[in-house]
Amino acid sequence: MIKIFPQSLLLLTLLACSPSWVMCQDQYLEGAQKPDVWTPQVFPVGNPTGYPFIELNTAQQLHFHFDIPGTSRDDYRYAVIHCTRNWKRTDIESSEYLRGFAQLPITEVEASFGTQLDYVHYQFQFPNDMMVPTLSGNYAVVAFSGMDPDDRESWLMVWRVVVYESRVRIGARLQQSQVVRDRFTHHEIMCDVIPGQYRIPDPSGELRLTILQNGDWHHAVEDIKPVFIRPDAISFQYSDGRTSLPAGNEWRDFEMKDLRFNGIQVETVMPSPDGYHVYLRPGMPSGIRGAHETRPDLNGRLFVRSDIATDSQLEAEYVIVHFTLQIPPFAEADVRIEGDLSRYSSRPWTMQYDESARSYRFSQAIKQGFYNYRYVVYDRYHPAGDWSVTEGNFSATENDYHVLVYHYDRASGADRLVGIEPLNSHR
Repeated sequence: MIKIFPQSLLLLTLLACSPSWVMCQDQYLEGAQKPDVWTPQVFPVGNPTGYPFIELNTAQQLHFHFDIPGTSRDDYRYAVIHCTRNWKRTDIESSEYLRGFAQLPITEVEASFGTQLDYVHYQFQFPNDMMVPTLSGNYAVVAFSGMDPDDRESWLMVWRVVVYESRVRIGARLQQSQVVRDRFTHHEIMCDVIPGQYRIPDPSGELRLTILQNGDWHHAVEDIKPVFIRPDAISFQYSDGRTSLPAGNEWRDFEMKDLRFNGIQVETVMPSPDGYHVYLRPGMPSGIRGAHETRPDLNGRLFVRSDIATDSQLEAEYVIVHFTLQIPPFAEADVRIEGDLSRYSSRPWTMQYDESARSYRFSQAIKQGFYNYRYVVYDRYHPAGDWSVTEGNFSATENDYHVLVYHYDRASGADRLVGIEPLNSHR
């Protein structure tokens, strides 16, 4: 084993505080309060590339993972908090949405085995025998130190997960945008909600839709109101592009499951005293090529894996990955790396421009596995990010979509998630 020096820790930091955490104190944002949380994951048990959605009153479970550098095993807990459709805390007691305890200790804790850099792996499952949701909707799962989950200074990590019911039927279709300028760059969702026997007293006031692309809450289309109400269906079929999303391109990827060889998109693997260094092949902007390139991907997801490990969560190495994007500098703009590998970070993975190399560069410690990512430009005109130049937008792109139907139930005083519909642009 080797000692992790302060300069290495600075390079290895995956997650840290940022002003965005402070600006949205009333929301539960996906991210980490502490700088030493590595590779946070949440996925359905048995499906490591699946989305964190489970159905109420079933045996389905979600698996949560994260690593802490070093060898010290600390006591951490997790709490489950019901939220509104906009991820603010619901104003009801935990006993009204959970059966059992509102918080529990994380007891599945193991040290890494045979790795060059030491870390301790933490994991837990929800729901479990001592904590079961009784209400559908959005849930923030918070890992924290101490005993008070409301103390944000103690937070390690926040995950967003959804628990849904199948109370309504959703008639949704995916198509090219009806807005002429977006026809070949966007996907549009047309949707009807069929309540059947489910009672919605005030559809206009109580019913809202959210559309997720590839499970990404940061770029979700939220608070979509009904257009009109028919006796048998509630329509959300807008013609003004309100339910259109830029389609993007197929995701960039890299693979480093075996450090003895150069994996997909890996140019060089170099061992060093502070750990392995992996240099990716320099990237070029895809958005200016004007052509869509079909290739399989994970739609931004990741998969932790070491080919020589028995248990990759404990035996996979952390390697320092070096990204390079060959593109002229943007004036007064940031270029960031996005995907599940950085989506949970409350401090963006912002690249720095290297004048001598005429490229943007970034280095980050990442656990062995297979990863998707993309380059996104942020400036004052695009506060939510723009990948049209770096990646491009093509209606031929394959994406996963989920239509989420929220009903504000006055009896419970909470937003219930009464329906969810998966769509894929290639099916």
